[in-house]
Amino acid sequence: MESRQFQWVLAHELAHVSRRDYLARWIEWSACVCFWWNPVVYWARHHLRRNEELCCDALVVSSLRPNPHTYADSLLSAFESFAFPAIRPPAMASEISGGDFLERRFKMIVSGTLTRKTSKRTFAGILVCALAVLSLGIGCHEEETAIDSPPVNGQSLATEEPVQSPDREVMDADSDEEIEGYVSDGINSDDLPAIDDFVPVEQFAEMIHYVNPVYPAKELKAGVQGIVWVKVLVGRKGDVLDAVVYKTSGTKSLDKSALKAALENKFKPAIQDGKPVAMWVTYKVTFAI
Repeated sequence: MESRQFQWVLAHELAHVSRRDYLARWIEWSACVCFWWNPVVYWARHHLRRNEELCCDALVVSSLRPNPHTYADSLLSAFESFAFPAIRPPAMASEISGGDFLERRFKMIVSGTLTRKTSKRTFAGILVCALAVLSLGIGCHEEETAIDSPPVNGQSLATEEPVQSPDREVMDADSDEEIEGYVSDGINSDDLPAIDDFVPVEQFAEMIHYVNPVYPAKELKAGVQGIVWVKVLVGRKGDVLDAVVYKTSGTKSLDKSALKAALENKFKPAIQDGKPVAMWVTYKVTFAI
């Protein structure tokens, strides 16, 4: 690359600094970390970087007034240099897009149709749409890990006995004893995620066997109803290793009954990199008469 071409490439990069695009990188990557599961984020990042390049081109052309053909040729020489693997910059440090975008970009430079700023109305529209889609995505993501269990019908379950487990003794619903989970043989508790740990997975745990909680007799007779949100730790074999009340029904006996049944549920374990992993799953238990 000739020195004269290099100065226009350097001017373009300094335009990124002048526009403070490096701050946009922090916002961009923060969004990718928080919403890694939402494809809209990556679509927005792709188009954000493309528009940054066009805005920097417009800033160089309007401020320094180079010959458009010379400036475009300088950028093309830089791209040709980056085509060699030995000197190609990291993907995060450079937006080298496909040929269709480069062709469009060079045409805009030569024709003088570059725009330095996006209109306020357009920017506001993009921002509103992005927030709406991200909010929708958050709701969908939360639903992925929350399972809505069948309601506990008082008439059909009031006289049923709890399912006994060979590994645990089922507690009396009226007892004040705390319910605790367990860790099956062969699993190191240090390898299990804490209740608030983030666990990236390709496939969420799926409940395959649901045990209906027993409706406590006193609450059934008194007409007490409620909803308990239970959070369970699903192991690599699909067993429930621990269970806690994520959101109480306000009635202790309903909460305890939901926890007892939760420990008997079976899941298809979550999958990451083709292997089963342990993760926490939240689901709702409804006690209704």
